[in-house]
Amino acid sequence: MTCARKFKNGGTRVVKFCWGSMLMKTFWSTPRTPYDSVFNVPIDGIFTTSGVPALAGGYYAFGEFVEADHRALWIDIDLNTALGNFTPRGSTFKPRKLTLLDKRSVKRYLQLVHLGYEEYDIPSHLTKLNQRIESNGRHMSPPLARKYNCLHWQMYMIRRQAEDNCRTTSSGKVPWSPKLQGFWDRLSLWKLLLKGRKRCRVSSQKVRRKMKKTRLCTLWKKTTAELEVALAAERRAYQQAKRQAIQLRRDFLTVQTTDAKKKKWKSQKAHDRFLWLLRRMKQREEARRHCRAQQKGSTGGLRAIQIEEQLPDGTPQLRTITDRALVEEGCMQENAARYDQTRAPYTTPPMAEPLYTAFTGAQAEANSIALLEGRYSLPDLLDPATTAFLSHCRFHKDHLPVHLEVTTSDHVYFWSRNPEDKGSEPHGLHNGHFKAAAQSPVIASCDALFRNIPLATGFVPSNWRNLMNFAIEKKAGDFRLSKMRTIQLMNSEAQANNKKAGWAAMRYAEEHSLIPDGQCGSWKRHQAIDLALSKRLVWDLLILQRRAAGWISNNAKSCFDRIVHWVAIIAMLRFGLTWRVLSSMFNMLSSATHLVRTGFGDSNGTFKPPSVIPFQGCGQGNGAGPPIWISVSSVLVTMMEAMGYGFECLSTLESQLVTAQCFCFVNDTDVIEAGNTVHHSGEAICASVQDAATLWAGGAINPEKSFWWLIDFEWDSRTGKWKIRGKKAVAPNFELQIQGLSGATESLRRLEPDNSERTLGVMLSP
Repeated sequence: MTCARKFKNGGTRVVKFCWGSMLMKTFWSTPRTPYDSVFNVPIDGIFTTSGVPALAGGYYAFGEFVEADHRALWIDIDLNTALGNFTPRGSTFKPRKLTLLDKRSVKRYLQLVHLGYEEYDIPSHLTKLNQRIESNGRHMSPPLARKYNCLHWQMYMIRRQAEDNCRTTSSGKVPWSPKLQGFWDRLSLWKLLLKGRKRCRVSSQKVRRKMKKTRLCTLWKKTTAELEVALAAERRAYQQAKRQAIQLRRDFLTVQTTDAKKKKWKSQKAHDRFLWLLRRMKQREEARRHCRAQQKGSTGGLRAIQIEEQLPDGTPQLRTITDRALVEEGCMQENAARYDQTRAPYTTPPMAEPLYTAFTGAQAEANSIALLEGRYSLPDLLDPATTAFLSHCRFHKDHLPVHLEVTTSDHVYFWSRNPEDKGSEPHGLHNGHFKAAAQSPVIASCDALFRNIPLATGFVPSNWRNLMNFAIEKKAGDFRLSKMRTIQLMNSEAQANNKKAGWAAMRYAEEHSLIPDGQCGSWKRHQAIDLALSKRLVWDLLILQRRAAGWISNNAKSCFDRIVHWVAIIAMLRFGLTWRVLSSMFNMLSSATHLVRTGFGDSNGTFKPPSVIPFQGCGQGNGAGPPIWISVSSVLVTMMEAMGYGFECLSTLESQLVTAQCFCFVNDTDVIEAGNTVHHSGEAICASVQDAATLWAGGAINPEKSFWWLIDFEWDSRTGKWKIRGKKAVAPNFELQIQGLSGATESLRRLEPDNSERTLGVMLSP
């Protein structure tokens, strides 16, 4: 800290306030002593950091502003220098006018949409387009694609205009009540009458409607002066009543609750729903008032990012950036690097030639089907892990693909279960449009047809080719982009199709037992705690049988963002989906234009892949993301089992074979390699443990979140008991090698067998 008082003790200076600066006045009323007056040692000062220079400063006169025996000090500093150039702004996002809680707005919305559909004849044109596509063998030619996009844009335009006019949103902060509504109606009426006296155009119907509502049918007889006096008096009365707005609102809700209990309802369900709406409204308003009083408003999204920098002495330091342009640029760069991980910093095996061209080029469909049927000859130069994986990508014995179709009943059922407030990509329609339209048979049938055509033809509408990316914190307060999770928002219709495809794939896989028992993530009736219990039971069996084992707990780096598209397509074909369904899904991902959303709003700029190779990954937030990961990891687990890795034993009572190869829950996977008998020591299985780790890690393993145990037992003659051997006693010089984030080989962290780590939310150790 340095003293900013580097000016002479002169008279009072007058400093003008200017934009971008601020005036600071401070003083210390320390009593003056003879020592101070004799030796002239200053005891008053204003201290600032070195980064905040004082532009000007001085003393005030004795007794000016402050009644003390010391003169007040002042300095002038630049506001931007002291606080930065970031000025908090309100969110640019507007509230939705269409909400299903407001039945009148939904009714008005449906009426306007019906009028728009009749004007543009949307149902007839869409039906004829579907007939032409069916007669063309469900092949989407360029003219048919243009026709579909044109109808799609018209539908979006009609729906958006209907939402804009379905209701008027309140923009003030005055809570509504019938008494205040009376003030607003009377003020509006007098303003209309005065406007008419000024020879301005005024709707006579609106004036009569206001007169009837306020029961002031003789106001038109008053003179202009009388109207102005009445308007001024009404404004004063309104200002007085507005001070009691909160209490008036509470009284209104109390009366509504009391009347609802006395009223005779048609059904108990309607009665309960009305009381629930009132209770919900009260809770939301109270919470909003508490947050406003405590200044705890919503964060409004990401408004700052942190960048790691190196000081001259090599010490790392985090620098916070709050400028909108820099925040958006940082998010775009991080997301582009994240979705391009399969190509940079190193090329993963599925992205290398000749595999990439063979399964993404003109013969992609034929080669994929041939691979799954066992007719495709793999290149000789592939690494063993890739060869083993592709060799286990096979159809099961009685494979029959599932032909998906979106019917009107399916569409209505889906949107009846889907939440209204679920986010979606802003270039499309939000979920409320489709939930409201499900109440109209005509609009719902059109929406179902708009979804079914891309699903049946593999076509991607132009309105679907946009993805919105926004970052959320994994740990509170950590705004480093590399440590945050990026969520992708997709078009509502595309997301609905993705979820339908994902559900169909999971049903098919469950019916045909294509999902190994070790895969527990994103699967019905499977929980993380059940998987943790299974791990504990296997450890108990190892201890009981005194068998050595290598236990690798690895965390896949950005599992959803690193999935290669053609690999995912092959895995999902194995789960019963058709090529056209998967083409529509993955062509949308590979051809999309990416935007970012922060607390400042949606970005104007976009980002795309840095090369001709499209971004990979299915994206977090994709409705088909979990089934895609299960389909890929199921092949991996099946491969590990076929290669002979894992743990096997016979059950005690019924002598049934118990096997375990992997314990998977999304990207957290435990791989086990155990000795066949008690005579296999920990040193003897090190080579097979290394082979299992090399075979499993096809992408990249996050070393910070991964570790392994080497479990072995020995007889302690002093205590007469078996004990687990420590790191120094079994293979102390052995290091398990994995492929790290940069593509280079790294040593995986090894723990003592009694050292616990948190996995699946539970602290566990062998």
